[in-house]
Amino acid sequence: MYLGRWSINDYVTFCVNTHDPTNSGAASDADSVPTYRVYEDETATPIATGSMALLDAGNTVGFYSERIQLTAASGFEAGKSYTIYITATVSSIVGTTQHTLQIGNVDANVADMDAAIATEIADEILKRDWTSVSGEAARSMLNALRSLRNRVYISGSTFIVCEEDDSTVAYSGPVTTTPGADPVTGFDPST
Repeated sequence: MYLGRWSINDYVTFCVNTHDPTNSGAASDADSVPTYRVYEDETATPIATGSMALLDAGNTVGFYSERIQLTAASGFEAGKSYTIYITATVSSIVGTTQHTLQIGNVDANVADMDAAIATEIADEILKRDWTSVSGEAARSMLNALRSLRNRVYISGSTFIVCEEDDSTVAYSGPVTTTPGADPVTGFDPST
């Protein structure tokens, strides 16, 4: 599992769930606490080792976690990748898993690529046809913007904002009036 990109001196928490291979893989506490080893890139000597502890043992089974600080004094370096190799024994059978993380220094090419991807995503969101969207929340961005583009009208003392077909009601509410002000009876930007 990829744990993300971190900075020197950050704290990172990692977890493991242990299961009993002799009991259909059911969640089970380990015979002894799982241990971990942290490797930098492909260096064969770990820069950190330790053991994990049960987390919320009263409400979980076989759920262990550990929190380490990514300090330079411990050997962590910006621009490097790290693998956390975890070993646990359940019913005398050894199992392993791993997590990976990176530390800092995004190079300029990656930063430029990330900016280009962010721009592309924003452009696609701005250009998306709203008729393709469904399941929006009452206070969603889509509903907020509908009154700018879709049909809006007043019926009696209720304002109505339509969905993209300009007839289905997206939402409505009471109209507040001010005596002497010019009345607005509707707004339809599609005409």
